[in-house]
Amino acid sequence: MIEYHDEDYHSYTFVTDDNPVAKFEITGAYQDKGAVWGEVSVTYLFDGQEEPVISFKRLNMLTDKRPGIEDLSAKADMWDWDAYYEEVTRKTVAAVRQPPKHNKMNTRDDEGLTAAFLVGPFVLNEGVSLLFGPGGTGKSMIGLGIAISVTSGRTVFGNKPSRMGNVIYLDYEDTLTTHENRMTAILRGMNIEEEEMEYDIHHLKPRQSIARSRRDLLGLIRELQPALVIVDSVGLARGGDAMGSEDTIRLFSTLGALGVPVLGIDHMTKDDVRGGKMLTPYGSIYTVNSVRLAWSVKATDLSDDNNTYLNLVQTKRNTVARHDAMGAHIMFHNELMPFGEDNAITEPVLRKVTMEMSNVWWDADEDSTIDRLLEYMSTNGNASGPEMATALNLKADTVTRTLRRHEGDRVEKKTRTNPVIWGVPE
Repeated sequence: MIEYHDEDYHSYTFVTDDNPVAKFEITGAYQDKGAVWGEVSVTYLFDGQEEPVISFKRLNMLTDKRPGIEDLSAKADMWDWDAYYEEVTRKTVAAVRQPPKHNKMNTRDDEGLTAAFLVGPFVLNEGVSLLFGPGGTGKSMIGLGIAISVTSGRTVFGNKPSRMGNVIYLDYEDTLTTHENRMTAILRGMNIEEEEMEYDIHHLKPRQSIARSRRDLLGLIRELQPALVIVDSVGLARGGDAMGSEDTIRLFSTLGALGVPVLGIDHMTKDDVRGGKMLTPYGSIYTVNSVRLAWSVKATDLSDDNNTYLNLVQTKRNTVARHDAMGAHIMFHNELMPFGEDNAITEPVLRKVTMEMSNVWWDADEDSTIDRLLEYMSTNGNASGPEMATALNLKADTVTRTLRRHEGDRVEKKTRTNPVIWGVPE
């Protein structure tokens, strides 16, 4: 018998004369008040073919009647299926009842250190990292650029990856065709040959939430051994109530069990979008609590149909140093292409995408904004950012960035209360 045990997944393949005859799988196994529950699947293997007998039926491994015995006996009565079931049950129960594994913590010398980032400064080498922002700001394009970086070893968005490997792209929002077109455009725009991608990006469109897809995902990870999993988007992958804690905790518990770095792509709250803030992804507060690194992404007023100028702000960090806000420029190069009978129709087609990191982009009218703020404070005295934004009908984030940009030069903080009171230097 060939065994495999990983967290709450257990697999047993029975072999006779070097030929596999049946595979038993138990997923979601846990202990509750003396009972050991699990979802049991049995697959009959014959001559290289697989025939499902039971498809993940929830059972108490200690007391429930074992299903499928008669079906298995009818297919191959030369084997003792009761004994096989007994061995599977006994070993699974023993594995579930094992106390949690613990390890002594040891210091590490320099040779034992590992890089904090898979792709700095946006994706950690462990746990879940998050990119979030309003719709249409290029978050999925950034995610795909990072995936290309990990599979090719080239710098696309952010820094060069610390290691390479396969990437699994869990796509809840678009199609394989859309992502293939985008990938082709990025490769062309960044001058990366397809042959340079030593590893592959595997696109998967799950039919259920991440939590309900856990068994399939673990199987795919065992098969592909990816360096990164991308979830686009976290809100749709959650399933259920976006504001509820239970579904969000279940989502991040599943992502943590994958044992692979995860990049989540998520949206912002409507209040933050309307208020111009860059603080909070949409949904339960447990989203923020569960990730180890978070960056907000927002397009500036400089953006147009062919150019997206982004500001990226680090809003959470657990294990790495604080990083200053960054800018990025994504350029979309379209060409008119013929379609239809006799090529009678022409449509713009995305041919190239280039990505460049930069300093933070300031809105085009920001230089005039500081003059308006100075005039307001000269007339009305010291004031908070929200007060001036309301009085002058300006975006709150524009006021905040402008004040911070000119702090120590043309403005200064008069108090460190919340909100901060600003004024003109004396």
